[in-house]
Amino acid sequence: MTESSPQKPISVLCLEDNENDRELLESVLTADGLVCDFVQATTREEFETALAQCSFDLIISDFTLPSYDGMRALAAAQKAQAQTPFIFLSGTLGEERAIESLKNGATDYVLKDRRDRLVPAVRRALREAQGRHECKQLEEQLRQSQKMEAIGQLARGIAHDLNNALTPIIIGTQLLRDAKDSTERDQLLDMIAASANRGAAMVKHILSFARGVKNQGHHIPLAHLVKEMVKIIQDTFPKSILISTKIGKELWNTSGDTTELYQVLLNLCVNARDAMPQGGELTLTVANVTARQEMKSVSADIPPGCYVVLSVADTGTGIPPEVLPRIFEPLFSTKPPDKGTGLGLSTVAGIVKKHNGFIQLHTEVGKGTEFRIYLPTSRAVEMDRLKEPDKVLPLGHGEMILIMDDEATVRHLAQTTLQNYGYRVVTAMSGLDGITTFEEYQQEIKLLVSDTDMPLLDGIAAIRAVQKLRPKIPIVITSGNQYDKTQLGRIDTAHLAFLEKPYTIEQLLNAVAEGISRSLQPAG
Repeated sequence: MTESSPQKPISVLCLEDNENDRELLESVLTADGLVCDFVQATTREEFETALAQCSFDLIISDFTLPSYDGMRALAAAQKAQAQTPFIFLSGTLGEERAIESLKNGATDYVLKDRRDRLVPAVRRALREAQGRHECKQLEEQLRQSQKMEAIGQLARGIAHDLNNALTPIIIGTQLLRDAKDSTERDQLLDMIAASANRGAAMVKHILSFARGVKNQGHHIPLAHLVKEMVKIIQDTFPKSILISTKIGKELWNTSGDTTELYQVLLNLCVNARDAMPQGGELTLTVANVTARQEMKSVSADIPPGCYVVLSVADTGTGIPPEVLPRIFEPLFSTKPPDKGTGLGLSTVAGIVKKHNGFIQLHTEVGKGTEFRIYLPTSRAVEMDRLKEPDKVLPLGHGEMILIMDDEATVRHLAQTTLQNYGYRVVTAMSGLDGITTFEEYQQEIKLLVSDTDMPLLDGIAAIRAVQKLRPKIPIVITSGNQYDKTQLGRIDTAHLAFLEKPYTIEQLLNAVAEGISRSLQPAG
């Protein structure tokens, strides 16, 4: 943004009950070349409603209003839009209150009889906000770069293990033809199913990490996260590295972003692997820890409180003393240029800090290294550990289902499954074929199961066309890619469900039954 010619109008939320003061404020900014879109609020209700409904580039607030005060307005703005600059413009703001407001998050304050300071204060606030935005974008780009580096380092192992998973499937199906008795057939079928599930799970874990799906604020059981990560590294790390876990009982949860904590684990595990080129032992530990005041003598960085601690320990080369002070610096690496960018540990430090956590490091040259990640506990909401009892698979009652999928095998198996459980099925091999089929059986079809990526006309476009013919028809989207509602364009999502491939018989039957059940419920 240039000072002389902003690229777009600046959206300004103005909390001011005096119309003359508001008009004077607007004229001062406009006279200096700032093009602003003003939203005026005169009461608490108007101000907080505006914060909830719109995003602003700048907030300017009076300090004293008849039924509201500036400090409460500042607190509401910090909660709703913490990154938006907040400037007080007041005739009653004393020095002590001004200092207090800055401590509480205000960007600046300007007295109404010193309006010559207003424009410089606004421009400075906008520049700093733009700088923070650009810095955040750069950090995200660096983090994504490091993530791709980590995944790239695992790629060879992933390909190797996927081939290991496919081999029993290929050989097992051939042996199945010659199986002599039911016991032998059952054993082969179990082996094939286990190998297929193993490959599908690996792809799902890696894609979930690579997609970077945000789950900020969720309550995360670290034990589950560690178990998922162990599945990946056991399949991809050299067999000379023994991987073990020590997971405590009745662990507390932490709150944060699942994908980012996956990245912390992956980065530390990859570093541990590289520190053991001849093999060794990698141990992942999760435990509850209550940090008391006396821990200050151990680490001044860890305040008293309850933490769930994640430890990654190796028996590798250790970190030399001369390198230790720099390991968390961005772009610092002791690896050759083609082996790493030096972003791994700096990324770990940034994510841990973002989660209000702390890092302890113990290392001995020739003996190994242990990283201990302290994460604040989130004990208010505990995960339900009760295993749900086995459920009876739902049956159809002759309802007609349309399946659209260009993969003949997937289409045939889905058709067979639904027919075996009481449904009538018609199929289509493309979006265009699906629309034609739907028009033919429009009065009978109760639900549509559709892939997204198909030739001639993709699933999204086909669904849109079907919804024009039957707006409230229930639809189940099946895809190997993850979608959210913002990616679906003009599709009505009120009667839409998602089923990620590869799916099981139970998942397909439940999705279809739930879709039909919702369509039968009365509106409202």
